Amino acid sequence: MIDKEKIPESLYSQLVELYGADKAEYLILKNEYNYHELSMIALGESVIRRLNLEPFRDWIGNSFGISLRKLFGIMVIFGLVLYVAVSLL
Repeated sequence: MIDKEKIPESLYSQLVELYGADKAEYLILKNEYNYHELSMIALGESVIRRLNLEPFRDWIGNSFGISLRKLFGIMVIFGLVLYVAVSLL
């Protein structure tokens, strides 16, 4: 059971809307009421749903076992390495 006084009602209702009550409570307890992390989780999921990236996220997760956040980080690092390599030529 979660303590609803430790988390804003708007964030809780957004998590319940995105994930359902059981998964929302699991995420809240897993992240120990960390408002910033829970907000980022809700924001990421809402962006994925708005841009209809759910099939892509599922494909990346099932094929490579990574999240979209990790894939984005890998792409940024790869881009920086490629930029440095091209600028040195």
